[in-house]
Amino acid sequence: MCYYYSQADEAVKIQQRFQAKLREGRTFKPTNKAAGFSFPEMPIIINENALILDVFSWGLIPRWAKDIEFAYKIRKNTLNARSESIFTKPSFKNAINQKRCLIPTNGFYEWKHEGKSKIPYFIALNDSSIFAFGGIYDEWLNKDTGEIINTFSIITTPANPLMEEIHNTKKRMPLILPKESESIWLNQELNNYEITDLLLPYDENNMKTKRIEQI
Repeated sequence: MCYYYSQADEAVKIQQRFQAKLREGRTFKPTNKAAGFSFPEMPIIINENALILDVFSWGLIPRWAKDIEFAYKIRKNTLNARSESIFTKPSFKNAINQKRCLIPTNGFYEWKHEGKSKIPYFIALNDSSIFAFGGIYDEWLNKDTGEIINTFSIITTPANPLMEEIHNTKKRMPLILPKESESIWLNQELNNYEITDLLLPYDENNMKTKRIEQI
């Protein structure tokens, strides 16, 4: 699963790469290690306005969450959304049809199990360029305070051959969208079959891995 990723680029570079302008009043801090269970505020591009770079919190809260206690409990389980069950799982089935997003990144982290040891790796594209995870998002209204909380989840797929060697227990990887598929992913008119066609493991020939000391 994908619980740590890097988004180390400043807003201006992301805006140039995705041709999207940062929403007025929104800010984020570039980081080499966004840790999912800290529910960080991260830049994303939503399909309701692909010209805007927005900032949402990682860990999806579905709009039907009944109260704040339930909302913060469920998001521990929604950092990732499995592609195989995304159309049927209550937390995700509405979002995958209506609320898809791009999540800018320059790489992510996984651990390889070797005996009793877990060896961390950093995974990126061959040219170390910015790319996008495919994700989903939602908006939750806290009825007690009136606050709207915007959140997202990273979709995962079965691992490609390269990632099978690294993530060698669960054998998963985040959904990486080819650049030419990014605008298609944000198309609000896609049906389930067209969405499913995009839920594929990324080509391992375009990826590189690096063993690191620690995250």
